[in-house]
Amino acid sequence: MPPDDRRDADRDTPMSNERMQMRYGPMTPEVLGFYNRLRHLPLESWIDIAARAEVDDGLAPAASAVEAAASTVPGAVHRVRRAVEGIASGASAFAHPADVARMARVATSAALALVARSELEPHTFDRVYGPFADVIPTEGLGDERRLTGEE
Repeated sequence: MPPDDRRDADRDTPMSNERMQMRYGPMTPEVLGFYNRLRHLPLESWIDIAARAEVDDGLAPAASAVEAAASTVPGAVHRVRRAVEGIASGASAFAHPADVARMARVATSAALALVARSELEPHTFDRVYGPFADVIPTEGLGDERRLTGEE
């Protein structure tokens, strides 16, 4: 089997719990569920969330604390940034570049809050994840059916 075919086959193979934990720590299913729902979030909603989050003066310090906590999971911060930027880049044909950058920033912070949730004070998690709480509730994010798009 050529190397490219092998990689494609590996992508289709369900991840073991150990391998999944390496991606984003114990909250990997929730982070993947967040990405899935983020992909389906209406563009106008995401732009509005990002605009409201940008004027929240208390969000930046909380987001910094979240990033520090998430950095304890090796490679998680880089993987989250890369994944969210990939999702947000799909909006670049329909939204202003400044909006896309804000969208990526606020979604990255929310995903990192999921990664580090067990290490965060509840009020810090709520502050950073809060902009998405109404449109992407945390309940059921790790539900396997939601990860595959099946209901």
